Amino acid sequence: MTQSLLNGLSLNRLLALGLLSITWTLLLWLNFSIAPNAFAHFVAIPVLFMATGISALLITSKHRPKRAIKNPS
Repeated sequence: MTQSLLNGLSLNRLLALGLLSITWTLLLWLNFSIAPNAFAHFVAIPVLFMATGISALLITSKHRPKRAIKNPS
């Protein structure tokens, strides 16, 4: 693997793990600190779950290196 490929993979995983930790921290905070209301139920929690899905996608996606374009001449 080239150095740029490793940097791309580690950057994706670092971004995904950061997003995952922020999301679950906010979910736990919402769960234990606020009374049930419409905003939390219909907006905040679904957005945090979507962020969890995005971070899981970033963790599991494989980095595809760009193919070199061959000169036809």
